[in-house]
This record gives sequence, C-alpha cells and structure tokens, in this order.
Amino acid sequence: MVAKIWGLDPRPLPRSTTDPIAPQSRVVATGAGAITALARHLEGRPGLDLAEQVLLVTSRPGERQLFAIAAAVLGSPGVPRIVPPSATTTSVQEAGFRRADLLVASEDAEPAARATAETIARELGS
Repeated sequence: MVAKIWGLDPRPLPRSTTDPIAPQSRVVATGAGAITALARHLEGRPGLDLAEQVLLVTSRPGERQLFAIAAAVLGSPGVPRIVPPSATTTSVQEAGFRRADLLVASEDAEPAARATAETIARELGS
C-alpha cells in the first residue's frame, strides 16, 4: 500500500533471493521490489533487523520512505541505512557498514543505484 502511495511498482523477487539471510548477514539492496521482499522475509523472524542489516542504495524519495516505514513497522530500533547512488564504498564503511554478504536488487531499481549497489556489495563482500 505504501509503495502505491509513492507511485512505486515493486517488481517481485523469488523467495530464494532472501532465503540466505540470517541474523549475522549484511545486505546491500536497491529497488522497491527488493525492499518489499526483504520486509516480507524479515517479518516475524527473531534476530533479523532491517535497519541494522540492510544498506539501501537509492535516490528515489518513495523508496527511502518505503524502507523507513518498513523498518518502523518491523520494529527496527536503529536508523535505516540509506545512501545515494553517488556513495562510495569508503563512505559506506565510514558510516559503519563494513561488510556485505548478499546483494538484493529488483528489476525496478534505478540503473545508477543498481551499479553502485553491485560495486559496494562486491567490494565489501566477504
């Protein structure tokens, strides 16, 4: 519902995309479909925290709002981590996101955000 309010058209992802996420996982994400898939996966699972575990790469206000609302609804006590497509791996590390185990990108992600997310995930990959 929130996605529709912001005029977003989240592209669904297979459940297998988010299955590997565990409490220690760190995820780089981009796209409204990625946000909704992550929110569905983390909902009701003890030890999983959207704001703590996920770094969102986007310049779209609707995606930022969707991510923040999802974090709040899921009970994440932390501040959601959101960076623009101009972010660098160094700036992300300085902000406290130092490792990436998984990239979750949906087809609706903006091209620049997808490219940045792929770079950050690759460079921070364990």
